[in-house]
Amino acid sequence: MAVVEKFLRDGRACTEAEALGKVLNERYRRWFLLSVLPRQWCRDKRRNVLYAPVFQLLFGTSDNEEELDIFIDSTESSQWRLLLYNMKNSCQEVLWETKGAELVADIFRFVPASLHPASFDLRCVTVGDTHEKLGLFSDRAFSLFKTRLEHVLAPLALQSFTVLRHHITEVISGRRLPGMAGEVVAWAVQHEPAAVDVSAPSQVGNDAVLRSFQQVHPLLYTASFREPDNSDSIVSAAGAMTSDGTGADGSFPALEVERRMAIENLKKRVGHVTSFTLPTISSSDTSSAVTGDGRWHVLLIQKPFVEKQEVSEENLDPGPLAPQPIGAELHLMQDGGEVLYLQDRLCDEKSFDTVYDDMMHEDGEVFAQLTPLEGIAFDDIDRFLFFLSMQEQAVETFPCEPLCKGSCSSYSFPKVVYRTPTGSVVKDTPIASPHVEVLEYSPRNEHDWAAAAAAFQFLSRNIISCKDGNYTLPRDVSPVPPPTHNEVCSWCQRRRDKLLRCGRCRVEMYCCRKHQMNGWKSGHREMCELWQRAREDYEQRVLPHLKERGVKLPQTTTASTVMTLFKFLTDNTSALQRKVNPIIHVVDADSDVQPFIAEFAPCVTAARSDWGPSHSEWPWKQLRILLCSDTFAEEDHNAVYAVTNDGNFVRTPPTTVLGDVWHTHSSGDVANSAVLLRFCSTKYHIFANDTMIRVRTTSGSTDESDITPSAVAYFGKSTGNGMTYFSGVAEILADRFVGHIPVLCTEATLVNAHNSVHAVFTRVKNSSVINRDIKNAVLRCHGDPSSLIQLNIDGMGGNAADPRASGAFAGPLPAREVAVARHPNSYYFVIPSVGGKK
Repeated sequence: MAVVEKFLRDGRACTEAEALGKVLNERYRRWFLLSVLPRQWCRDKRRNVLYAPVFQLLFGTSDNEEELDIFIDSTESSQWRLLLYNMKNSCQEVLWETKGAELVADIFRFVPASLHPASFDLRCVTVGDTHEKLGLFSDRAFSLFKTRLEHVLAPLALQSFTVLRHHITEVISGRRLPGMAGEVVAWAVQHEPAAVDVSAPSQVGNDAVLRSFQQVHPLLYTASFREPDNSDSIVSAAGAMTSDGTGADGSFPALEVERRMAIENLKKRVGHVTSFTLPTISSSDTSSAVTGDGRWHVLLIQKPFVEKQEVSEENLDPGPLAPQPIGAELHLMQDGGEVLYLQDRLCDEKSFDTVYDDMMHEDGEVFAQLTPLEGIAFDDIDRFLFFLSMQEQAVETFPCEPLCKGSCSSYSFPKVVYRTPTGSVVKDTPIASPHVEVLEYSPRNEHDWAAAAAAFQFLSRNIISCKDGNYTLPRDVSPVPPPTHNEVCSWCQRRRDKLLRCGRCRVEMYCCRKHQMNGWKSGHREMCELWQRAREDYEQRVLPHLKERGVKLPQTTTASTVMTLFKFLTDNTSALQRKVNPIIHVVDADSDVQPFIAEFAPCVTAARSDWGPSHSEWPWKQLRILLCSDTFAEEDHNAVYAVTNDGNFVRTPPTTVLGDVWHTHSSGDVANSAVLLRFCSTKYHIFANDTMIRVRTTSGSTDESDITPSAVAYFGKSTGNGMTYFSGVAEILADRFVGHIPVLCTEATLVNAHNSVHAVFTRVKNSSVINRDIKNAVLRCHGDPSSLIQLNIDGMGGNAADPRASGAFAGPLPAREVAVARHPNSYYFVIPSVGGKK
């Protein structure tokens, strides 16, 4: 046994009186109960309450010497043995209520009378006068405590008993009680989780905050912040509702009222949130929040007040930490983008489980709040009360009664700490919701203190009182400026002012090193090399090709799509000759109907001329093309256009013939036309699932209702990142067409093409629908799907697509858009049919 633990009886000590009665088998002549009021705060996790504890430790000795002093003796030479320790009760429960006397009564009740001591002494130890200033201890409290103990001890057959107060005047910060008492208390704290000191980090250095505290507006610690709203306009609109449910001005009052209720429910969950930027103050000012470290931005959160319920079997939720501060939380950061990101997440009406600490960035934040004195280190409370005693005017502004329910004092303390998440997930109780652990430290430097002081001053100067007694801020008061770029963290989608760039690919952006490591492990290791190859290929092949071919390349997306489609048909003529009237599915052609037909019709004449002067070698009786895209107009849904041999086109009228989806019975010219174009304004996977199309094994079908394709061509959009595993098109292609018929896919960049080809082949590999022999043949023939990707030499668009045209970017382009320009259909890959290969 370690030397420091020689005070233990048989190497252990009890924590309950009943347990002591069962294990105690030796009579000690003297018992000594030490009731210590430590200068610290504890947290009852079960009830989620902060309280000032009383540590009660029972010692016993058989030594007859009366001079034994537990405050002088050391553990090495002392004859005292620790019998029991209780560290869970508060000053209120022990001194003002009955738990202190009840503990003594239980000890004598459970311990057999034959083992009772001859004498019993109790010392109530206080250090300094902070407990008395806060009303936690007083002469009356000790008198009540002593009287209750005397009622318990008087009937017992004790030779003597005493109940005295032991006051230690000198307060030495960080020092424990003298002698053996201090060593035993320190040991007990280490072995009792409930006795852990949860006091806030030291506030030494908060002179700037204390000076600004003199001018703090009383509303900041007596009232709550409220966001300004437009409730009046909503009410008036609702009153103007007409019979059709719309307002006189064309609005929808019912929807506005519903939205207002959603916002009110959000406020009940999250509270009221706003943000602002602290003004730049000259560095000569000692209260300056800006001294070379950039401007500070503040996220203000006024959490809703929740009436705590008594914890019971019916109510296991302990509620918020008590006493609940009235003052709003001020989260100070030097990255405005981070503030706007957090505000947007907190104000998201669709998020029902948003927890601020779970979203905190690893850079941490400076946290400031006007809180009750519970939880503030006793040394800081002494400094604060001394400061107030020197400011008579400041003292007069505080009310006489506690503002926060459950608080021991009416004072509000300007707490300032630096908070940072650890990354660990913890639970306060077994039934509590898990959350990210956040640690608090003292502010890092004087700039943190100055920023907090400036935040209190800013609010005091700009708040406006409300009719309900609360306060608000004007909407346009010093708004947080958004970042000057459109980059976001590739891992968490934060749009911070400053982001880190991957040093290899120089495309992916990250908000911190940790997220960069997470991104690297979760897939960027492979994508980084791909982006490097994409940049090199664009610089070494695409740019020279654009410079050489120039105007000879298609100048529009529609022209690029048509030219690429005809090249695909030409290259796969043999596969398409299995049917008299082959059907080609064209997916997501990014064009309107009329421009597409105007570009497509002349190409038909040119293509037929290439097959021979008399067109006798044209390989198909009639080519039928089905185009699916949700960008087509509703009036063009199921429209059929006939393209004649000479390049003219006409929209065909529908017929009454059952199953005539191609309108071939409308006239003889339609039946004899070279190409039929049918447009469907819907997403392809929806169309495919509704029609249940699959590749049929029969050939030469002349069924006019047949829409089974002989080939599929997918044209990727110029925006986005290509197909993913969850793309509907990838699922349809893999389950129904890959391996059976030729499949063409185009993309604007090499990265998009890589993503799409791997999405399709991953779908093929995991598909339980595709024929097993076909699947094995496809995977065996294309062990490296990336090798299928080729540069579209003749069909790529000559002009790069402008990402701003889609509305995705309003400012500067992100790095990935600048690194590789998006030319329509720049890359393509064709997955050929494998037929009966095994």
